[in-house]
Amino acid sequence: MKIVICDDEPFFLDIIEEYCTKFEQEYKVPIVLIKFINGKDVLTYYEQNKDIDLFILDIMMKGVNGLKVATEIRKEGQNVKIIFLTSAIQFAPSGYVIGASRYWLKPLSFKKFCQELQTLYDEIKKESKSYIIEDIGNTIQKVYFDEILYIETQNRKACIHKINSNYMSRTKLIEYERKLDERFIRCHAAYIVNMSYITKITGLEINLSNGEAIYMSKGKRQKFISAFASYLNQQELERF
Repeated sequence: MKIVICDDEPFFLDIIEEYCTKFEQEYKVPIVLIKFINGKDVLTYYEQNKDIDLFILDIMMKGVNGLKVATEIRKEGQNVKIIFLTSAIQFAPSGYVIGASRYWLKPLSFKKFCQELQTLYDEIKKESKSYIIEDIGNTIQKVYFDEILYIETQNRKACIHKINSNYMSRTKLIEYERKLDERFIRCHAAYIVNMSYITKITGLEINLSNGEAIYMSKGKRQKFISAFASYLNQQELERF
């Protein structure tokens, strides 16, 4: 479990580090803790390291505070967990608007820390099945399945089309087929599509929710239509 904590009070960073060490020993959960005293350094680190499981951010800091850091993280579309720290409860609503997982009021007891961290760790383990770790340029990133619209082959490389951006990968499509879940299907030799973003199918044309269109091959059409119908039926069943 990789945790980044940012607080401009060094003694509180030391407390959390002590808590993490005890939690590791008592709950047998491996933790990598990265500490910062200002938000600017957190964002600089995050630019190159997207494999973080949990941010613990003090809301009230000089310069780039916790709310600003969280806002920048959410611009990336990441599902990473965020906990806000503060001694002023009135800032809680702002934190939840940004998408905070928790809100911790200082001072924080070791008992509460353990209870909350165990719950978050269980959630992270469960969610770990819904993302892949990608080496993109000079950064290691978590790419969540629900961020991916489709993947296509371009000049012997794979182009991953996300909701907010694209990136190139050396991983072959057949390897992505093994990594991705039941939402994804190979509809063409050059395409894997996330069925949750399909809005319409006309002949061999597949229309996606972002306005783009990709194509299925004639040979795969029957299998694709059957898989898509099963996916839609399953989605309907899960509502009840």
